[in-house]
Amino acid sequence: MKTKLFLLALIATFTTNAQNAFQDDFSTYTPGVKLDGQGPWTNNSSNGGLGSCGPLNTCFSLVTQTPISYAGWGSSITSVELKNDSDSNGTIFTPITSNVVYFGMVINVTNASGTPQDCFRVSTGNFATAFRLYIRAAGGGTFNVGALKGTTISPTYATGAYNYNQEHLIIFKYSKFAGTNDDVLDIFVEPNYANGEPAIPSVSMTNGTDQTGNIDRIAFRQNAGSGTIPTGFAGLISLASTWEDLTFTLGTEQFSSNAITISSTNVKNGILNLQSNVAMDSATLKIISTNGSLIENKKVTIEAATNEINITPIQTSGMYIVELTGTNGKRFTQKILVN
Repeated sequence: MKTKLFLLALIATFTTNAQNAFQDDFSTYTPGVKLDGQGPWTNNSSNGGLGSCGPLNTCFSLVTQTPISYAGWGSSITSVELKNDSDSNGTIFTPITSNVVYFGMVINVTNASGTPQDCFRVSTGNFATAFRLYIRAAGGGTFNVGALKGTTISPTYATGAYNYNQEHLIIFKYSKFAGTNDDVLDIFVEPNYANGEPAIPSVSMTNGTDQTGNIDRIAFRQNAGSGTIPTGFAGLISLASTWEDLTFTLGTEQFSSNAITISSTNVKNGILNLQSNVAMDSATLKIISTNGSLIENKKVTIEAATNEINITPIQTSGMYIVELTGTNGKRFTQKILVN
């Protein structure tokens, strides 16, 4: 069957450096439209998401015009709904191979359950969950922040209580060690990010199973039902191998959503056609499969014109992520489908 490669969605350009694995502020997505299908996000279980919440797939989690920000971290004009009994959404990215991984996001919780299930997961290519985020009602218009490392009986919560309808920065630090079940998961809630990593985390845990495999996917989990998932908004998601590389405030320039498009019928023969409105010298091209495998990793020169790029032939049908990173740290990420 003739192979068709077409653009499903184009994610914004992010200002990052080489240590940052993934960032998304949702600022160039269309408000009022579901997150699934915008940028690299999907609710396909093989690509980071956790699948549809129902046979008709009508309970979508939407991109919203609700702005979100945190001092020293960043700001965005849009965010994503946190909904209970909605579609879960996830994405994959270049696997993080370092022994320390930082993950941060800003949330604004409007309501939570006293007996919650996890609402966000950071996982590996073999679908093992490294750690999960929990939000639990604490009474008096406040909530607790907790986490679970791998699998264990119950999550561990930080002692602080945080107000509904306010923006809160949460940063996780996962440290891998050589032993069995000795990896450490730290949580920092509302840190002064600009002052650097705090000496004492809000909570630190070793209980639970250790990570197996390299972290390469994240997912909002919103399909639990029964009112156990918090409601509100989330945004400014970032993963990096250092504390300093998480921030969104290193730069502000963004490219328009039509800066780059891909359309090719010759992928099996190793040709990727790319139409670009910007030129990039010595850009890094990566193609990642849905199981986290790195299909292509090479330096390319992109002209502000139609480009034909030689790639490793893609013989297997399915979803792929294409990354282009310029020498200035700007990154284009695009979801493509090979039939």
